Amino acid sequence: MLIVHSDADEYVPNGPSLALAAARPDVVRAEPWQQGRHTKEWNTDPARWEAVVGGFVDEVLSRPAG
Repeated sequence: MLIVHSDADEYVPNGPSLALAAARPDVVRAEPWQQGRHTKEWNTDPARWEAVVGGFVDEVLSRPAG
């Protein structure tokens, strides 16, 4: 699971997302953002967002099935 969550999210604090990633690094990866309101991370840095999400998808798809 990939979680992209901003420090600036005024609706949902990112602390629980970061805690989940810390508790289960085997299945959860957090990508904290400094800017970006709720669900607006792409708007603040589209190139970074696309690199992070695209890289994650590539990584997951390249894993052997099982």
